[in-house]
Amino acid sequence: VVNFLLKLKGSARRLEKYGIYGLIPGAILLGMDGCAATAWVFGWDIRRSALLSGAGFVIIAIILQFSIIGILKVI
Repeated sequence: VVNFLLKLKGSARRLEKYGIYGLIPGAILLGMDGCAATAWVFGWDIRRSALLSGAGFVIIAIILQFSIIGILKVI
């Protein structure tokens, strides 16, 4: 756990300047568990951070789905 948190701390420094809204693109960089740990480390509101992390995950899923559909149309 300590190694995970130390590794996360380095990645989370990039998100710190954006605040809690950095969790939306942070879902790409850190994943859902990384976003949860980042919110815990910085002491952000758990409900709001879960909502923003989930929104980032949904946005990524939609983008990937559309890109897969586009690739299949080309093939």
